[in-house]
Amino acid sequence: MVAGRGVTHSERTSEAARSGPNSLFGIQTWLALPDSPEDVAPSFEHHRKEALPVIVDRGVSVRLILGPHIAKERP
Repeated sequence: MVAGRGVTHSERTSEAARSGPNSLFGIQTWLALPDSPEDVAPSFEHHRKEALPVIVDRGVSVRLILGPHIAKERP
């Protein structure tokens, strides 16, 4: 999501959801835009988990959500 010149965002999680056992089902990352493009039109882009590379090494598997990669395997 690019907030640009008009998007505001707020999330609320109920106390019941925070107090019980949980699993991670989503993640958001936020970066500030440089000054020059901060007034661009708002936009949003969703990437399904199947589009994100999985890296498997020494019995550990991680799904990369940000940054460059060289995926060895895709389970």
